[in-house]
Amino acid sequence: MIEVVNDNGMNRRTGMYQDLLYLMENSANPHGYDRKGLRHYRFGVIEGVGGQETGDTNIARDYDKSLVPRLIESDVESEPIKEIIDNLLELDILLVPVSQIRPQDGSVTMQIWRPEFKTEEEVMKDAVEYINNIDLTKYSPEKLEAANRKEEESLMEQAELETSATFD
Repeated sequence: MIEVVNDNGMNRRTGMYQDLLYLMENSANPHGYDRKGLRHYRFGVIEGVGGQETGDTNIARDYDKSLVPRLIESDVESEPIKEIIDNLLELDILLVPVSQIRPQDGSVTMQIWRPEFKTEEEVMKDAVEYINNIDLTKYSPEKLEAANRKEEESLMEQAELETSATFD
């Protein structure tokens, strides 16, 4: 699984997916996708050159820089990969951030990604902007109070269960 893995009954994000989220949220966004749109990806393939000769232990490949990744059609992405691609040894499978896909024609943008390093002040400014954009109108005082009561009741029930279990 790419996004989550079950770990002792809890669904957790995989390390690979956390890295992918970082790349998707910090990649160039030439088409102006919103923050939610930046968290999506598509599968693609690209032809690799080298690394697959018989007896070759170096699996690194070189790429022709003029090649553009080809996206796998979204309606077949859930199918087994071996049914979609015949020549798996000649192609590499990619996860392409949606921000790198042109909305006009669905083709991949060939813009080089460079990490955006932010100062602490810029990070704080972004955090404040994010917090200021949270819609607090959906959190009425009555709903917040009811949620707090429910949480307190749950904690009390849990404490009672733990107490009764220690005396049994």
